[in-house]
Amino acid sequence: MVNLSKEALNNKKNLLNQFFVIPVGGNEYEFKIDNITNKEIFIQKKFYFEELTSEDSKDSFEVHIQNLITDSDDFIYNPSELKQRSLFNKENLMRKMFAIPIGDKKHGFRIINITGRHVKIENVLKYELIEKIYSKGIISLEYILHEVILSNPVDYTLFNYEKSTRSFKDLLRDRADFEKSGGVIDVGDIKKLSKADLDSKLIHVKGWQKLVFDSIDEYDKDVFTLAILEKEPIYDQYRLQGESLIPIIEKNLSPLVDLGLVEKFDDVHYVKLW
Repeated sequence: MVNLSKEALNNKKNLLNQFFVIPVGGNEYEFKIDNITNKEIFIQKKFYFEELTSEDSKDSFEVHIQNLITDSDDFIYNPSELKQRSLFNKENLMRKMFAIPIGDKKHGFRIINITGRHVKIENVLKYELIEKIYSKGIISLEYILHEVILSNPVDYTLFNYEKSTRSFKDLLRDRADFEKSGGVIDVGDIKKLSKADLDSKLIHVKGWQKLVFDSIDEYDKDVFTLAILEKEPIYDQYRLQGESLIPIIEKNLSPLVDLGLVEKFDDVHYVKLW
């Protein structure tokens, strides 16, 4: 059995300030890993008042935070009004909690700071609980963090009840098969480009698309993920502390797929075609 605490501490340097996605109510929210101890992992997110007044769907973080601030079900669409109410009641709101469904389980978040620009929320999870919930096959925040800590891809289709036909057991079985194969995806049937074809396609690749292409080219394996690419040294000069490069990499990877330079193998893996 994996010792999650040990894995988190061993990988602390890479995990701290890493961003990951939490799907809620049809929306996706980027949270940051803020702290790692030997017993717990701390995750946080800032919600700017402009964000908090733009999404009024029932199960959204925005609605839950607003309900806590206003102590009512009335949604405020004016950022200035919500800011004033938040700051006026700041002392009472600090450390107040709300529960929100993520997957098959509700999770508690608390307000830890309010400024003139945003409301910051936090959740603290014990590794022991993460391991317990994960072992039961419950689709939840614990499942996401378990995978993030171990640098495994998160199968977000499990959270989409309308589209997903896979169960948690399917995921674990696929992962076991992958590990038995030595962690190798069979790409034998994928046709590689000739040098002439590659050169003709590269004429259309410029700017960030070329940077993404170069990062794939420098990676020594054919199969890669967005998380793998983000760690390539070629991006070092573009890194800002606490900000993930994955969104901009993904945005500029898509045209490479359209050009036939890269093939999307599944929801997580890509294959370079040269």
